[in-house]
Amino acid sequence: MALIPLILKFYEAMEDVCSVSYQETNKTLFRRASWVITSVSGINEQLLVCCEELKKGDITEPISGDIWKVQSQHRHPMNSDLKKSLLELGDTALSSIDADIYFQNPKIQYFKDLVSVIEEGIAQMNRLLDEAQEMISNLNPAAYGNYYHRKKSEFDENPVRASYQQWKLEEGPITLEKLKVKQIETLANAIKTGIMKHDTKPVHKENLSVNMDLFIQNLPDDYEYPEPFVKCCAKLRRYVSWNDDILQIHYNDYGRYICRCMYKFTLEQLAAIYELDTMLSLIHQDMVKLRPELAESLNATSFNQVASEQQEVGEEMFHFVHPSLDDEEGWKIHKEVKRLVKRQSIPDICQYLGKLASENKILLPLMPSVAYAELTRMGMPSSEGFSEKYFRNCYLK
Repeated sequence: MALIPLILKFYEAMEDVCSVSYQETNKTLFRRASWVITSVSGINEQLLVCCEELKKGDITEPISGDIWKVQSQHRHPMNSDLKKSLLELGDTALSSIDADIYFQNPKIQYFKDLVSVIEEGIAQMNRLLDEAQEMISNLNPAAYGNYYHRKKSEFDENPVRASYQQWKLEEGPITLEKLKVKQIETLANAIKTGIMKHDTKPVHKENLSVNMDLFIQNLPDDYEYPEPFVKCCAKLRRYVSWNDDILQIHYNDYGRYICRCMYKFTLEQLAAIYELDTMLSLIHQDMVKLRPELAESLNATSFNQVASEQQEVGEEMFHFVHPSLDDEEGWKIHKEVKRLVKRQSIPDICQYLGKLASENKILLPLMPSVAYAELTRMGMPSSEGFSEKYFRNCYLK
């Protein structure tokens, strides 16, 4: 289970777990305590990884402000009947109920030890959540854009591309006006799925800034606008803007919103979030073909934002990106390699690099030492199983 839902589920379950009746046996009390210890341990393992990534300026686990509101109400969940019951049993040995072998931990021999271990675990969880909150509050905005692009790369764009090609076949000769209408229709359809449902309410000034005529003039008279469409448009305007005829997504802000509400979206809404971006990109490509000067406006949109956001955090592109690729494709390869070296073994890394080279996406050096140095810069471990000697044996084989 993802980290934040896991923590929220833990807090919710603790209310029942810590409510103890007088008739409960020692074994039942032990089972309650062992559940808490195991749950907290699993949460802390994930929190440690999350905090390590945040220290690097990277978001791997979306964390919303809701978690700290809940945490503030549950910082001391062991002030409960369970704690009282365990302390009353005090020096009663766990071996008396054959539970001493459950935890391979010399600290846990008596019932009172269970309280200490639980409180230490919860204290660590609170500390890690506090650290995460501080790091997120000081996070470079580009980290949210990077998070968005990473999640979008997991989305299957093929159905959207097929839908767009089908639309072009049905429309006949494509004109700039038709593409403008398609852009507005795409925006309206995305809003209808409820992608803005979880954002904060717009103020009156934001609602007044919505140009409903843009939709009324370009959509069919019987188009069904959901309620409240204007307010949803006002919310979306926080993350998009018009640059000439190009509807521009501001990925840093868009990514922040998605990160904040990730666990509130339905699967349909998540798909619509990425479909909107993909469809707009396809429309923009055809708009530029018909009106080349729009390419200048497009430089500020999705085509080059990946590169600009990476440069914002001072990251250097993967050195072996093929020179024939533009910046957008180059940064895609960069992110692909970065994920690869952090998740796969040496043989798998070398095999995939060979595939990228055969597709003319990268140019690999002949010297294994040069490749090894660059891959470690990209995040490949140099620990056991990732030695340079082992890498040499697998490289370019």
